[in-house]
Amino acid sequence: FVYYFCADGDAYCNDCDCSDDLQGCWNDCCGDDDGEYEVSHFIPVYTDYSVNPYLGMNINVLSATLDDMDLDPGDEIGIFDGDVCVGSGVVTDIINTDNMLEIVASSQDPSWPDGTGFTPGNPIIYRFWDSSVGEEFTAVTPSYEASFDDEFINQGSAYVYLEGFPAKEQSIDLTLGWNIISFNVVPEDIQLLSEDGISGILSGLANDGYLVKVQDETGAAIEYLDFLHKWTIGESIENFKPGEGYYVKVNADALFTYEDDDGTMARVADKELAVKSVYFQPSYTGNPYLPMNLYVVDATINGNSMQPGTEVGIFDGNICVGSAVITMPLQSESSYLSIIAGMDDPTTDEIDGYIPGSPVHVRVYDGKSYHNAYSGDLVFEERGTAVMQLSVNSIPSSYKLYDSYPNPFNPVTTIQYELPKAGMVSLIVYNILGDAVYTLTSDYKEPGSYQVNWDAKNNNDKPVSSGIYFIVMKAEGFTQTNRVMLLK
Repeated sequence: FVYYFCADGDAYCNDCDCSDDLQGCWNDCCGDDDGEYEVSHFIPVYTDYSVNPYLGMNINVLSATLDDMDLDPGDEIGIFDGDVCVGSGVVTDIINTDNMLEIVASSQDPSWPDGTGFTPGNPIIYRFWDSSVGEEFTAVTPSYEASFDDEFINQGSAYVYLEGFPAKEQSIDLTLGWNIISFNVVPEDIQLLSEDGISGILSGLANDGYLVKVQDETGAAIEYLDFLHKWTIGESIENFKPGEGYYVKVNADALFTYEDDDGTMARVADKELAVKSVYFQPSYTGNPYLPMNLYVVDATINGNSMQPGTEVGIFDGNICVGSAVITMPLQSESSYLSIIAGMDDPTTDEIDGYIPGSPVHVRVYDGKSYHNAYSGDLVFEERGTAVMQLSVNSIPSSYKLYDSYPNPFNPVTTIQYELPKAGMVSLIVYNILGDAVYTLTSDYKEPGSYQVNWDAKNNNDKPVSSGIYFIVMKAEGFTQTNRVMLLK
């Protein structure tokens, strides 16, 4: 890690020609420590255990600039896997395609302690050290030559151009309640907040007790959940996106300051990708309007935990305003199901979200049947938060035909009904003349909750005309009629 060359950066020093023997020039001619540069800041962890790297990867730097200025001799470039330095190099002259800086990064030797070398497939992270001011810069953006990737490879190679950015402080005054903020940040994967609230650009607000809640345009949220004793981080809101707007709620006036290169950046582990609901589709399109965040901490059917794959729909009346799929058994002390519910957008013609103050209704599909779940006496609240425990009794206490949704509809509406005991049941669509148009079901059914769809076609599979239709349910000693309207 020690390099010798002429102090003035040329091939000459004190009238000596150093072009053929740089070390000799240093020893015999330059004669002081100004000509020696060595890596002193970015020390690879593996050097504590070995002189040589393990299955090293050759990373060739073709250019390196900081704030559009070339790195100077004595500056350093560090190669990182997460927070682990796995390789480094010192600048001895202006880096360009004719004077590349080759850095060898070490893989993880099985005989070394974990966190000593890189893991193949992990992203390559770069940092700069400005020796003139003694400052480290983590905002370094790589651009690779074609056919080379940004991932570590055992005994691989990469050719890269590096562009670093200096620290730039940006501040925003926040007022009590909700605020909209946006920053121009580089790079694009700056963490907003860790689950413990210690790291991330919002950590100052969190640690000072000002931060209440953050939402992005999709409704994903950051907020502290007492039952988990930590901050919950929504899937799409883990990292700050430059130019994006964020809703931030604080409990008092506060100053939010962000410095691009403050050293508090930390990466978070990838979360399991959310599974989209198939049977419960929210009425809104695009991003939800003034969304509410609901957290399901316990969910049972007949006393047993709902299984992965179970879908949960959130309803205001018959309008589906949000949905999610359970991907793992829920445990109130360590896990939860996050559901985003959208409010009715006043700029749209149809009701496509919840109405604040309306009761929250929950429906569940377990892969076989549909159920109404008891969730307490919750009501919808604009940009609110609610924690729910769901329970389902799969055997209904009475016959019931629920209102169709959506209604009016085009081209499909959903009809849900319940049977308290086994028997024959029929569900038939009639027009205003009393003619049977379509048979939804006419069969023997076991007790439970059921759901069927009508796609506005008759029994001959021909589309029906717009207008009012009647859905009639008949079972043992029970008849109920509901009205639906088809609009085209």
